[in-house]
Amino acid sequence: AIWGGIVGFLKARTGAHEVIVTIMFNYIASFLLLYLLTQPAFQRKGSTNPAKAFLDQSALFPELLGPQFRLHAGFILAILVTWGVWWILSRSTVGFEFRAVGANPAAARTAGINVNRATVLVMALAGALSGLAGIAQVSGTEKYLSGGVAASIGFDAITVALLGRSTPWGTFFAGLLFGVLLSGPLLTRR
Repeated sequence: AIWGGIVGFLKARTGAHEVIVTIMFNYIASFLLLYLLTQPAFQRKGSTNPAKAFLDQSALFPELLGPQFRLHAGFILAILVTWGVWWILSRSTVGFEFRAVGANPAAARTAGINVNRATVLVMALAGALSGLAGIAQVSGTEKYLSGGVAASIGFDAITVALLGRSTPWGTFFAGLLFGVLLSGPLLTRR
């Protein structure tokens, strides 16, 4: 949320394009992660190699269908978060402000909406949701922290959001489609 909030602040204050700034911040985050993985707290004891079994068993999301499938409790969390985001956007005052600013910032400003505040808040919420997705990836799918944990997930997320028409449930189902397409080869027997 803080990372996304900084991007929102830069957009609100300077007009910086949020896609360009977030791509730049992704590089900063990647290099920060690579640096942290060289620190003793993130390495195997007595070695300079990153810890492979870094997460304790209690920090992992439980599997839903057994070890042969990669489906874990993060899927249930995704459903709950999707419902929460849908509720915020369609049933709350702040969601109305987010939609108004997204549709036409000048008209929203004329209507008395604090466009800068809404921009920072929506980017902080987006950052928090991205962090939650990262937690699900590490604690549910990968089960350890590595330098390449994010890979191309962020760029896939842009495609998923566009395919889902930038709506909470549309994005959820587009993400489900992408998940099935990406994991399909893992489900085939050899």
